[in-house]
Amino acid sequence: AWRSDKPYEAALTVDLSEAASGGSVTISGLTVRHSSPSIAQNYAVYVPPPSRAASATKVELRDLDVSSSSGSGLGVEGGDVTLLSSKVHDCRNHGLVFLGPSARGAVRGCELAKNKLNGVLLRDGASPAIEGS
Repeated sequence: AWRSDKPYEAALTVDLSEAASGGSVTISGLTVRHSSPSIAQNYAVYVPPPSRAASATKVELRDLDVSSSSGSGLGVEGGDVTLLSSKVHDCRNHGLVFLGPSARGAVRGCELAKNKLNGVLLRDGASPAIEGS
C-alpha cells in the first residue's frame, strides 16, 4: 500500500508534460493502494495533461487493481488514456475522473465498485468512450 504524508501525491503518475514527441505507454498488471492527505486532485493513478508534442501519445492501463482510501482511483486531466480490464474499487471519492476537453480515450471491460461518489465523473468537456464497464 502506498501511503504518503505529502498532499497531492499519487502512487503512480504517468507524466508526459515534458515529452518531446509522441508514442505509446503501457502499464499492466499492477495493484495500487493509495492514501495521501489532500482533497482535490487526490488520485491513486494520475495522468496530467501531456506536452503539445506528446498530445497524440496513447497511454494504456491494463489489468490494474486500484483503490484509494483518501481520494479517487484514476485522474485523467488530459491525453488519450485507455483503461482496460481493470478493477477500480473502494475509493473514498470517485472511481475514475476525466477532466477537461483534452481528456479522452476509453474505459473498456472494467469493474467499478464500492466507490463513495461516482463510478465515473466526466467534467469540463472530457470525452472518453465507456464500453462494457
